[in-house]
Amino acid sequence: LEEAQQHCLTANAIFLKLQSVDDIVASFIHIGRITYAMGYVSTALNYFMQADNILNEYKHIDEFLKAQIFYYIALCHNKIGNVEQAIEYSLLARDRLKVLENKKQYGETLMILSISYGKENNIDEAIKYAKEASRIFRDVQNTKKIAEIESCLGEIFAKGGNYEESFLHLNKAVKLKEDIDDKTIVDTKFKICSNYIKQSNFDMGLNIIAEIEKDISDDDYASRIKCMKYLFNIYVKKEENNKAEKVLLNGIKFIENIDRKEDLADFYVLLGKFYYNTGEKQLAAKYMEKGIDIYKGMGLILKESI
Repeated sequence: LEEAQQHCLTANAIFLKLQSVDDIVASFIHIGRITYAMGYVSTALNYFMQADNILNEYKHIDEFLKAQIFYYIALCHNKIGNVEQAIEYSLLARDRLKVLENKKQYGETLMILSISYGKENNIDEAIKYAKEASRIFRDVQNTKKIAEIESCLGEIFAKGGNYEESFLHLNKAVKLKEDIDDKTIVDTKFKICSNYIKQSNFDMGLNIIAEIEKDISDDDYASRIKCMKYLFNIYVKKEENNKAEKVLLNGIKFIENIDRKEDLADFYVLLGKFYYNTGEKQLAAKYMEKGIDIYKGMGLILKESI
């Protein structure tokens, strides 16, 4: 990254002498994208802001460059969690991209808006922009993006309690992802399972988990572990404690044979809480202690969500 930064600064020194504003801005955008991809989001945001400042300083009018910069600034704010700024810059980028008819980037900007409004629990606005993004991407036949939006819409409708509409969009997403062999289909199926659990339709939830287990590869440990957590949750809600206990014990055996300490700690704590709720206090203390010891060893704290 340091080498890339140095090249960028060297190039910009030359561009400044030549007063080549387009090249200066393009250079900042380029280094910003590299920095963002490496995970340094705040630093990337700074580069994109510098690009915008250059345009303003030189009073250089280029609506496409301006739209690009606003889009990347919105992307950074959304990643950091600055929801209001993400919405503000998304709207700025949207207005310019709409005029320019850059449909792909316009659609991506609408997606950021939808996600940002979703984080604010503004369901109506989230749905509105997700639908508009879906229409835009359908125009450019970007199936992967459409599937992503349909999955996002399904989650938003579920959050608002409209499960009928949620299932409609999630099933569309599954179909699209099947057509292009998109591995993220598993994530969408987990969302469908969550809907069934919320509706207390546990048998359908079990069917979805069975589908997922059949589809995922042997080395997809994250999905296998997630399946076990879903199964445990379903069996607890069905008050089938023997099955719930068996899932966790089998899960612990499975995780002990792979290098996933945090997941192992999660399962120890889940089992400890399970035993506590079923009145087996000694076993509860044993497994809670095991889990907490692993968390401490990793410098983590007990997860409230477990």
